[in-house]
Amino acid sequence: LPKKGVNFMQFEVKTIGMKLEKEQSELLNVKKLPRLKFAESYLQDLSLTLTSTEGSSIKASVSLHFSWGTYKQIECISYDFNSVIDELFDKMERTCRKEKEKRIKY
Repeated sequence: LPKKGVNFMQFEVKTIGMKLEKEQSELLNVKKLPRLKFAESYLQDLSLTLTSTEGSSIKASVSLHFSWGTYKQIECISYDFNSVIDELFDKMERTCRKEKEKRIKY
């Protein structure tokens, strides 16, 4: 997926059991990814996996790697693509802010 406006060292999206539609790809790249622009100086890579599970729910999991060596894993499950992406990006935003605050304190 092309990166627009955010310069992560690495950003990748994998899908398992589903195909990412053009609108879904645009939602990720154009609307959601820029929410993490504040963290681009210390977020080295972001690896997102979208999996279609039994019962047609979608599991979104992401690995965040921070420049100081910390890794964080976040997961969300929903039956609606937009809902799972919204929840995931809310959690990623909070996690990035908390990690930065921890670094500033120590």
